[in-house]
Amino acid sequence: MSNVVNDQHIIDEYIDSFLNSYVEDTITFDILTSINVAITQVVSSSTKNTRKKQNPNTDRRREEGHLRIWNDYFSNSPIYSYDQFWRRFRMRRSLFLCIVNNLEDHYEYFKQRYDAVGRKGLSPLQKCTAAMRMLAYGVSGDAVDDYVRISGNTTIECLKKFCIGINKIFGKHYLRSPTTDDIHNILEESERRGFPGSNNDINVLDRSPIFNNFLEGCGPEVQFTLNRSVYNMGYYLADGIYPEWPVFVKTIPRADLLSKKRKLFARLQEGASKDIERAFGVLQKRFAIVSNPARLWDKHEVGDVMHASMHYIA
Repeated sequence: MSNVVNDQHIIDEYIDSFLNSYVEDTITFDILTSINVAITQVVSSSTKNTRKKQNPNTDRRREEGHLRIWNDYFSNSPIYSYDQFWRRFRMRRSLFLCIVNNLEDHYEYFKQRYDAVGRKGLSPLQKCTAAMRMLAYGVSGDAVDDYVRISGNTTIECLKKFCIGINKIFGKHYLRSPTTDDIHNILEESERRGFPGSNNDINVLDRSPIFNNFLEGCGPEVQFTLNRSVYNMGYYLADGIYPEWPVFVKTIPRADLLSKKRKLFARLQEGASKDIERAFGVLQKRFAIVSNPARLWDKHEVGDVMHASMHYIA
């Protein structure tokens, strides 16, 4: 009888131990499962919140943008006059069309293409008009969207490619070094102002290649006569910040305290040497992008904008 009781006791202890172990394992599993589910939900929620949402494409009806520009300025009976076109585009209509046609002939980007569904893309007029509005008014790319029907990013792209194209197509002619005939014309104008043999002041001494030979004291190869003396080297009118080189003729400091002759020289020299500064003032008035904070970050792209703007006063 004693042995039976002991065996029953052993069995009861084994059953209790088994049940306790089972319950503990079940609770532990349930807890771990709940924790895992919670972590998964947190990670999934965080991923959804941090995922960049793509803005839906906007149907700008770009065909209407091209038609509006054409009817406003280029049709047989445009809405806006010639003077209004010049004020808004900063050039003659014929010149603008010449630029558009040249860009379209030389660059695939400025040709009107079709998208995957056979719909017409942006026209050359739209792209060039967007670029010119940014140059003329110095506005952001998004500012021309409602009229030209081009997004801000595409307008910035048009501006970059427009300036690069202008510089490559027209730069060899308008931004080249002066020829002998050019120098001769400049010298004739300088002589009428009282300074034979002089060229305009250039305020980019450290970057202008025309001064490379001047380090050896060589000026422009010209010939002029002054006070019955013949000179074979031209010179540039400059101010006091320039180095003491033979090719630079500076004003006389404190000339108001000197003789009338020196006063006259200083007045004429300072007046004639301001041509470039006046020209740059005209450039800033015509193209607001030059005087406003830069719209581009890369210095080479900013340089392209400056060179493209300079074509219109060259």
